Amino acid sequence: MIPLVSPPPQAAPPSGPLIPSTLPPLTTALPWLPGLRPVRPQLWLVATEAHQDTVTRYAPLVLAAEELARAEEFRRSGDRATYLCAHVGLRRLLGAHLDLAPRAVSVARALCPCCGEPHGRPVLPDGRLHSRSRTARG
Repeated sequence: MIPLVSPPPQAAPPSGPLIPSTLPPLTTALPWLPGLRPVRPQLWLVATEAHQDTVTRYAPLVLAAEELARAEEFRRSGDRATYLCAHVGLRRLLGAHLDLAPRAVSVARALCPCCGEPHGRPVLPDGRLHSRSRTARG
């Protein structure tokens, strides 16, 4: 699951529960998404089982070399598939927001709050958008 969180809005966000959207398969176009402006946080669910077959083929076309190398470090194939699905999904969503191809989206890593090294959560290099990724089994 990949929640994308925009910077805090200037005005109070709409109230009510945050309803997740399911990321469509790679072979399906994403719906139009608004540009990056202060809006309410968005929650996207990426089901590894639904995407793992196609993401394995598309990951080398979408992800940076560092991300592909990191995926190879996972010992369990299920963990590798979850990582690839999350990262390809994030680039698809950011690309839809920015009107860019997923491969053209430049993603950086925020500084770790504990050690200061650049292995924190994914961010756009200009800091306009931060994301968090969480996994759950079952």
